Formats: sequence, structure tokens, C-alpha cells
Amino acid sequence: VHVGQGVRIELVQLLLVRAGGEVLGLPITKVLGAVELPEGALQRSPSADLLSYGQQLVPAHDLARLLELPPGTPPGTRPWVVMESEEGTVALGVEALLGQEEAVLKALSRPLDRVAGLAGVTILGNGRPVFILDVPRLLA
Repeated sequence: VHVGQGVRIELVQLLLVRAGGEVLGLPITKVLGAVELPEGALQRSPSADLLSYGQQLVPAHDLARLLELPPGTPPGTRPWVVMESEEGTVALGVEALLGQEEAVLKALSRPLDRVAGLAGVTILGNGRPVFILDVPRLLA
């Protein structure tokens, strides 16, 4: 959507999740599904944790750890969001799934535009800012 003098507004559908106590947005277009599994259901290998999703094993990452946030909930049963990334399918462990939201994507300004894994920010209807994640950049 273009508004006025070259101002571009991008609407995105987000899956809102909580990780490390923070509310974050994941682009719905990249979400393949979500499952709730106990931590013990992951298969451990020397290089990565793997989650069984459909007929495949996908690399599983704790989102709070990827973002260097404090761990939110103790290990146990938790939601895993299965997403497409440039390297293939991945699963992100989160504390909670909070629902969907259509939001206006606002580009980040310095110094936040240098933080790997952030695509932009939006303001929810309640006035709360939410960072929107760029999963491929986050995993790079």
C-alpha cells in the first residue's frame, strides 16, 4: 500500500508468540504449523536437536536462546512453531502461542536495523510494540 509521498505501508499477518517473556511476531506466510510436545520428545544429535514433524525430522531451536533472552518457562511441554526458512524447515520452541494479528510493518532504524533476526516492528492495538522476526536471518 502506498500512502502519499513515497511512504510505503506493508500489512503483514503475524503469529504472536511469547519467548523469554517477550511478545514477538512471526510472519504467518512462513508458518507451516505448530505442535505441543514435551522437551523429551526432541531427538538429540551432536549437531542439533530434532523434532519429528509429519514425515520429517526438522532442526529445533529454543527461540529465547536464539535471541539471547532469559529462559521463560522451565523445560516441559511447550509449543513448537514449524516454519519455512532458506535452509529448509525449522521448529522454534516458544513459551506460548498468543494468536494472530494483522499489523503494519514498520522498518527499523539504527541501531536496531543491525540486530540479526529482526525484520521490523509493529504496535499492537493495546499500544504494545512487538518486534517482527526474520527467521532466516535469525538462524544465519
